[in-house]
Amino acid sequence: MNAGALDVSLPWFRWVRRAVWTCQLLLLLWAWRGLGIHLQVVWLLVLIGVGFGSDGLAWWWQRHGVSENRLLGLMLVDTALHTGVFALSGGPFNPFTALYLVNIVLASLVLSKTRQWVQLLASMLGFASLFLVEKVAPATWELPNHQELMRLHLTGMWLAFVVAAGFIVSFVQRVLSSLRAREAQLAEARRLSAQHEKLAALTTLAAGAAHELATPLSHAAYA
Repeated sequence: MNAGALDVSLPWFRWVRRAVWTCQLLLLLWAWRGLGIHLQVVWLLVLIGVGFGSDGLAWWWQRHGVSENRLLGLMLVDTALHTGVFALSGGPFNPFTALYLVNIVLASLVLSKTRQWVQLLASMLGFASLFLVEKVAPATWELPNHQELMRLHLTGMWLAFVVAAGFIVSFVQRVLSSLRAREAQLAEARRLSAQHEKLAALTTLAAGAAHELATPLSHAAYA
């Protein structure tokens, strides 16, 4: 994708990231306080805090230039952070693993084909690693038990679907709308440029014709 399209996409990408991490925070509080599930709250807050803090990089890029590699790097950081959050809050039983799909869709819209596959592979590996968490996690992690996880899963499936779908549709609509507006501006600029070129050509033609007419008249005057 060209730099102009990246510049258009970046503000909406930042908006979606902030919304996703806000959602993660609210979901953590809901599971912890609302459902009474025992969670490693401190570590979860650290991971979510890093997610929020990384928006500073996107803010810097928005003012000094962004590239596909930078966007991909930020998406991979998000994938790793989401994996950590899910691993500490239910693993594959956490219904909000659907949020993996958000970055997959974002990558398909703003990154080249190769980078899209890199993001897809990272998300798949992140999700797959959650199935190993319960087997290899040390006892000090004190992960939620199966009864708590099933309660989280059953009460959160619909909400997770709504949240992920809402983010995806909102981002796609906003980016496409911005790109259409940009294309309209470029088309108008091309139209004005063509008009200026025609006017310049007519001016040159008129000047040449005036010169040709003036030459025989000057000869006649001397004669």
